[in-house]
Amino acid sequence: MDNIRWPDSFQAAYCARFQCGAGQFARRVFWRCLYPHAAPVARVLLLIWPRFFQMDFEGIAHLGQTLSWQEFNAELATLAYHNHLGRGSLRGLLRLRVSGRRMRRLAHELFGPAPDSWASR
Repeated sequence: MDNIRWPDSFQAAYCARFQCGAGQFARRVFWRCLYPHAAPVARVLLLIWPRFFQMDFEGIAHLGQTLSWQEFNAELATLAYHNHLGRGSLRGLLRLRVSGRRMRRLAHELFGPAPDSWASR
């Protein structure tokens, strides 16, 4: 049931809903889904170490191309796996990353609830 296709990609739906260009998509989703406590630190890190959040931006780009809950969940699981690998790092210890839960909520806002319970957590 969760392999039903969305009418648009995650990125296209986001850009249409929030009136932004494709070039703004990753940055806007990053700030929307970043853990709130990480925002002040992220502003500084992006200035002095722009590649610090590369994993997040790449994950958001991949999520942007998804066309169904099934694809979205697979990409989100990949991002979570990579975040888990970095758990002992500054990034993992301080949760200086985007939130998977916030990502799911955003997809829910755009496409309605996921058909399975895991995706709607």
